Amino acid sequence: MSPQALDAAAAEVATKLPGGGGPGDRVPDDPGGDGRGGGDQPQAMLYRLGLALALASIAALFISLVVVYVVRSRTATYWQPVHPPPALWISTGMLLASSLTFEWARRALAKGEWLVYWRRVLLTAWLGASFLGAQLLALWGLYGRGYHMKGNPHASEFYLFAGLHGAHLIGGLVVLMWLLARRSENRPRTRLAAELSAIYWHFMGLVWLGLFMVLMVVGR
Repeated sequence: MSPQALDAAAAEVATKLPGGGGPGDRVPDDPGGDGRGGGDQPQAMLYRLGLALALASIAALFISLVVVYVVRSRTATYWQPVHPPPALWISTGMLLASSLTFEWARRALAKGEWLVYWRRVLLTAWLGASFLGAQLLALWGLYGRGYHMKGNPHASEFYLFAGLHGAHLIGGLVVLMWLLARRSENRPRTRLAAELSAIYWHFMGLVWLGLFMVLMVVGR
């Protein structure tokens, strides 16, 4: 047999053996794609479960406070209706607007529009900080009008609801600062963090809207 025939036979055997060097050896890289791949999916599910548990605990806290507030309002002793200052209406509008801008930011991120996303997250953070400032202004106005925590359960509920909600919202603002610091990183984890942060922010907006309605309706 000629040398050329031997070479051809050896090449044919090599292609048929496992690991013979043919195109079948190549396995495409799978870094996780859009963050929903097999490697990142368990971790993403764990983050979503943690957020769900956190939101459930926050909801239970505020529901318990609302129940106590409603029961206490049935007793007229020392109960003086509080007329909410205009700053509370302004702050509520700011928080609802921030929820809208955060959703726009998340959609821009999904499209890969990083600069638009960063600007909208920055606007969301500014609206959130303005909400807290308006809340402080409203509570200071109540205090100046003689509505103190001692001696008036209705006024004390105003301070308690606003204070607890503001503390939770400050946590959301810290996360927003973290998202702004990672504005140049095009990674699945960044998109997952933005998604979970948006859910938390929308939830806190709904919580305040419910608290505000309770304070407006029940305490009258």
